[in-house]
Amino acid sequence: MTSGASGAEGWVCLPPGSSGRWLLPRAPRTIAKRSLRIHHPVTTRGRVGWETGKALASLGCFRLLPKITSLPAQVMQTVESRLKPGWSVAVARTSHPGRFIALLRAENGREGLVAKIATDDNGRRNLDREAGALASLGRLVPPPLFTPTLLDRDEGVLWLDEVSWLWRRQPWHLPDDVAYALGALFRAGAQGFSHGDCAPWNLLKAREGWVLLDWEDATEGAPPFSDLFHFLVQGYAHLGRPTLKTLMQGLRGRTWVGSSVAAYSQAARLRPEAAWQYFEPYLVESLQRMSPHCVGREAVVRARERLLKAVRTMEAELQFDLQAPDAQG
Repeated sequence: MTSGASGAEGWVCLPPGSSGRWLLPRAPRTIAKRSLRIHHPVTTRGRVGWETGKALASLGCFRLLPKITSLPAQVMQTVESRLKPGWSVAVARTSHPGRFIALLRAENGREGLVAKIATDDNGRRNLDREAGALASLGRLVPPPLFTPTLLDRDEGVLWLDEVSWLWRRQPWHLPDDVAYALGALFRAGAQGFSHGDCAPWNLLKAREGWVLLDWEDATEGAPPFSDLFHFLVQGYAHLGRPTLKTLMQGLRGRTWVGSSVAAYSQAARLRPEAAWQYFEPYLVESLQRMSPHCVGREAVVRARERLLKAVRTMEAELQFDLQAPDAQG
């Protein structure tokens, strides 16, 4: 590790053990506490664990955990040239094999860099796509949305400015102004722009607005409502919100989901009623292209299958109502 960079105290692995996702500085206390911002919890359980980690770090308890003396070799080789004296490094293993996020921070907490690191060919291609999307789409993203600032790129790594996110009590809720911005982003492309992975954990509230992370799946030529549907369905599948009833009613113009649909539709210059006809094709297509590395894949598949069943049941009931003889004769 670069001389003077924080690392002499070593790191701790959380949760402890070989399967731990986060490698965080053991000390000093303030640095250990700040390093937890490499993770943005979106579940109640995750928030409880995150707050517990903050409390333990504040008390200096990270020193009581087993010490790790070095980071993964690929990460150390990547971050060495960027570290300044007194800076710390925290590392998160992602759900994709061979992919890491590193957070480099000054001791005073006022400066920070994020490195997205890929150690295999597929991961490097994904980072190349993300860099291209940030360059081409970043200027088209309407407020209150904004993209991370791409500072630099090297082989297998993107260097991004750190975003100071704010905690949200309901990360699965899509505000109307954000839904409107997603519709405007779709409209900005001649054939329809889509972020491709707009999900509660990729949409963070910040003082400047809302930052949308992870642009490697961004595309042009996406069907209408793709980003809106993906956000709602990923929330339903992973967080249990919105509920099935809220989501189904929302596609018919009710509940807060209906308000988000209306806002997206207004910006995209579409009829809100059109969302219903695009929802089933979205579910079918998303099941077909789901990655085998998808986190909680079985649960996600089951959730989409439940939604498909609900959509088809409602469509059958609607057809029955339309074909039924007039009660007045």
